[in-house]
Parts: sequence; structure tokens; C-alpha cells
Amino acid sequence: MIHTLKLKYDPDEALEYYEILKRDFQHLHWEYEKHHNDPGMIDPKNVIKDLNGWGLQTVYDDPSFPYHSDLDPHDEDPEYYKDTPMVFGFFERVKNILKDPFRSFLMSSPGGHYIRWCHSHNPPHGMLFIPIITNGEAYFRSGIEEKKRIYVDVGNIYLVDPIKYPFAFNNDGDSPVASIQVGVPEYTFDYLLNLEGKI
Repeated sequence: MIHTLKLKYDPDEALEYYEILKRDFQHLHWEYEKHHNDPGMIDPKNVIKDLNGWGLQTVYDDPSFPYHSDLDPHDEDPEYYKDTPMVFGFFERVKNILKDPFRSFLMSSPGGHYIRWCHSHNPPHGMLFIPIITNGEAYFRSGIEEKKRIYVDVGNIYLVDPIKYPFAFNNDGDSPVASIQVGVPEYTFDYLLNLEGKI
């Protein structure tokens, strides 16, 4: 299921954070296929060739090693995640509101990008999705109601719950969609759904 939280944020602050990463943290930036250790394992049902971004948290001992979204073990508990030097400003405030956040990234998804029907892996968790740049043509779908599209807008925060029903994401626009994506344990969902105010 896809939920829109009551909690909001300032899109200008999120965009400023993104611009700082692009300016000052290129050494921690990754490109999905270029930096994938085994491109043959990439799921062909997804179109994510030009996906790129930054790992804001890491399981590696060396926080200066770029934390790629598909190189790490997918079943690490939150306790194994450490902050990178990119935990500051806007994202630090986001992280401090959450309970046991993990697998945090800032990603840019190009136009034409899509991810088909993903379930949660262990530990049971969902994803907090904070759009920084969007184009009016990017949306989620949930397996509970496959034809319904939930378009993502800046200023809104979305909780993606793929535990019982898988989700899909499409960017049908011509321009990239940038977002912060944070893993959130299932036991925090009620807490998140009751958050109000502004980050």
C-alpha cells in the first residue's frame, strides 16, 4: 500500500541538500550499472540503467566507499547501518524524526525508468519516499489495486508498504525524478502514519 503522510517538508530545503551533494560529494556518487559489481544479476523486469545516487547510510566499515543501492546485503538490520558524511542538514532532520531508519539513499531516476512489483525482504520494512524533483508523470502503484496511480508531488512524504502487496514505480516523464528513500521497519509504520507538522 502507498500512504501519504501528514508530515510535510520544505521542498526548497530538500533541493538545497541535493545541490550540496552534487557539488561537494561527487566522490561518493555512484551510477547503477557502471558501479555494479555484477551487472548480469540486474533484474531484467526493471529499467534502471541510468539510475544514480548516493548512499546516505552504509554497512561498510569505510564510510568513504560509495554505498551502491544494489551491492549491499539486502537483509541487514538497522543496527548495522552507520552514518556517512552526508548525514547533515535536511537529511539529518529527517533521520532524527524516524525510528531505526536504514538503507537511506538519495537517488535520481531518469525519464522512462520503472521498477516492477517489488516485495519487502527481511527485515520486514517499507520505504519512506521524499520527492525532491518530480515532473508530474512519476507514480507508484500497489498490488492491492494495480491500476490506481499515486502521483508523487514535492512537499509530500510517502510511506510505501510492500510487505503484503508489492509496489511498482514509474517515471513516465522525460526528465529525472530525484528523491530521498529511507528503509523504515514495519514496527514503525503506525508511528509514521501519526506524525504531523513540518520537518
